[in-house]
Amino acid sequence: MWVDALISPMVWQTDRMDLGAVVIVVLLVVVMPVAVLLSMAALAGVLGGLIGRASDLDNQSDDGEPNEHLALSRTNPYRD
Repeated sequence: MWVDALISPMVWQTDRMDLGAVVIVVLLVVVMPVAVLLSMAALAGVLGGLIGRASDLDNQSDDGEPNEHLALSRTNPYRD
């Protein structure tokens, strides 16, 4: 009898916590890493655009013509 009293509250608790545990695990394993990766990708895109624009402006002469570094970076070495 006393064993049933000890076991029955544990069974009741695990039945109610199964759904909550699954939701927490899905949030921690799937949703959070995807959110972090997507936010870092957006940040990298913004920073890359800002840095790239500044380097293009640095590699132009005063009249707007690209210098040899910018001209070389825009060439395609694989084109015939």
